[in-house]
Amino acid sequence: MSSIGQFLIRFAIAFGLVVVVASVGVVAGNTKFEREYDKTETLDLPGDVLTPEEKGEPANFLVVGSDTRAIVDDEGEAGAFGDVEGERSDVLMVVHVDPETETGFVVSFPRDTWVQIPGYDSDRLNAAYGLGGPQLVIETLRENFSIDIHHYLEVDFDGFREIVDTIGGVDIQFNTPARDAKSNLDVADAGCRELDGNQALAYARSRFYEAYDADSDRWRQDPRSDLSRIERQQYFLRSLADTALDRGARNPLTAYRLVTDVFDSMKRDSQLGLNDIKGLINAFRDLDPASIEMATIPTESGDRGGADVQLVIDEEAAPLLARLRTFGLPTIDLPEPTPAGEVRVRVLNGSGERGLGTEVNDGLVRHGFQVVGAAADADRDDYPLTQVRYSPGAVRKALTVAVALGTPNVTEAREGLPEGLDVEVIVGEDWDDLVAPLKAEPVATTAPTPAPTLGPGATAPETSAAPTTTTTTRPVSAANTDYVPVDPETGGPLVGCP
Repeated sequence: MSSIGQFLIRFAIAFGLVVVVASVGVVAGNTKFEREYDKTETLDLPGDVLTPEEKGEPANFLVVGSDTRAIVDDEGEAGAFGDVEGERSDVLMVVHVDPETETGFVVSFPRDTWVQIPGYDSDRLNAAYGLGGPQLVIETLRENFSIDIHHYLEVDFDGFREIVDTIGGVDIQFNTPARDAKSNLDVADAGCRELDGNQALAYARSRFYEAYDADSDRWRQDPRSDLSRIERQQYFLRSLADTALDRGARNPLTAYRLVTDVFDSMKRDSQLGLNDIKGLINAFRDLDPASIEMATIPTESGDRGGADVQLVIDEEAAPLLARLRTFGLPTIDLPEPTPAGEVRVRVLNGSGERGLGTEVNDGLVRHGFQVVGAAADADRDDYPLTQVRYSPGAVRKALTVAVALGTPNVTEAREGLPEGLDVEVIVGEDWDDLVAPLKAEPVATTAPTPAPTLGPGATAPETSAAPTTTTTTRPVSAANTDYVPVDPETGGPLVGCP
């Protein structure tokens, strides 16, 4: 790779920021870049809105894509920007960066998430922007989710089109013909299609996405609406990053043009400096677009005052929100651990990878825990994070297990656990990345005790015998692939076309 390419970032954070981060690597230290950056529109937010950033400590970047009608060119284009007057935050992501470990991840918040907006009634999350701008969006996140925001970035979609056109289009996979009358998306044939700026905007903004079913000769609308749109946006961002990396590396003039495109379309908080942007680069520099962690706050459909909204699933969202607040294991004074032999624990596999439950079960046995029965399957197989749940009064025992597993995700079991059980472990997709997944020397050996009757959320125990054909790939989306493309070979995130 050329010296230019060595500095290009491999990941898109948001519609415009993708190229900011990519281009910084090309021109960091260049006076042209610094001049263009200084000309970026800034927002002077009140001093108590943004949380002061501690140098070298983790930070949250709020990235908002706004759908102001001020950028709509004609009446036919207005459908792409919704049916509500004024400005709303159409895309909302929190990018969490840890400069010490040079790691980070992205969490999307569905625009229809039902929240309490400070100073107003409850409403959808995206309404906060129209009611009070960036300040109210930040305050809403803090009040509802206890999330501190250290920096703010906003991108308008007119500039986004310029960015896509500057890099010469982006390849997107369509498994069926697709359309959306409101966003003007119209793809007549399935396959790999290179989208220009207008087409890319229509794709990324589509909330009424329809896929053509050749068997029934009918168009079917995506029933998951905004949830699938978030997944399509994440797929698109990975593809955009990959394209910017490739074409910017091969053509320095393209990289320089991207700087102007992005800065013209971006607003930032006045405290966001060059070093902060460089911190984003370091966090994502060496990551392949397909491997970057992008999650969505878990929600379920609901009705509030006759309106369709998304209600946060608190138990499932808690571990993800905890990571946004602390990143990794928190530094806390733990109580004196309970001897492992006094903790009765059972294991449920919710990772989607066969055999992981048995692996954790065996590890807990080696550590001397009273493991109850063989590992069973959890109620579903897409838990993103390993969880430790405990019976009332068993928090010390739960923390003992959590330390052994290397996970901070500890919560009281909402509906209790079967009688005689202290702790329940649900193995998640993060198992391989845990800090201390039972690597210490065993403290004792205890044979598994007979299993009690399994309560709700568990099925037949998984077998420890390896199946004839196995795969370690875990699907990242439960969505119909007619609406959200995934890698056909791995079931994981797709970048560009297969």
